[in-house]
Amino acid sequence: MKTIEQIIAIMENVFTYKGFDEEFLEDFCDRYDLSYRYGETRWVIYCDRWSEVLKIPRYDNVQEDVNHCEMEVDFYENAKLYRIEKIFLPIYKVATLRSGVEIYSQPKYTTSACETPYRENKRLREKINFEVGFSRASDKKMFMYDHYRINELWWSRAWQIYGKTFMRQLQIFSNDYCIGDLHGNNVGWLGKQPIILDYAGFNSEDIK
Repeated sequence: MKTIEQIIAIMENVFTYKGFDEEFLEDFCDRYDLSYRYGETRWVIYCDRWSEVLKIPRYDNVQEDVNHCEMEVDFYENAKLYRIEKIFLPIYKVATLRSGVEIYSQPKYTTSACETPYRENKRLREKINFEVGFSRASDKKMFMYDHYRINELWWSRAWQIYGKTFMRQLQIFSNDYCIGDLHGNNVGWLGKQPIILDYAGFNSEDIK
């Protein structure tokens, strides 16, 4: 198994074009026993034995040359002004290749969709809903930007752990910076702590 540092050194000579596509990335990951995932704006490369994942801005399917990873870096710093940064998974740049490919890193996480089996998820959701008061937590979700995408179990747990004052600040922040698209694959868990791991979204043009 190669370390993150070794993989980045290899990428310097292989990633010669920042608009690479999935076929290219799949071939690279197969060659070095890595795994990958992707969304509309970012690639994610990971290995079972790494403690972090690598994120790379995706340009093969977008019209504008927008670096959504760098947007996340800025959003994380801005979240500190609202004192809510601990719910966002930190992200930082680790390399810029000669080709212009920029590489970022985040701690490894578990997405909410696969954290627990369905039956255990259901029992946990019922327990949290009873303790928190589901109608109260669910109603408050309506004040989030792009609220309809938010995973219900994750939201209830976040409300339970972080509390009303913190979550109110998160609601304000989400609207000020258009933090949306918080579906089950963009939120998750760091241990038992609910976190937001993908928070640049698609709506940067709406930011106040």
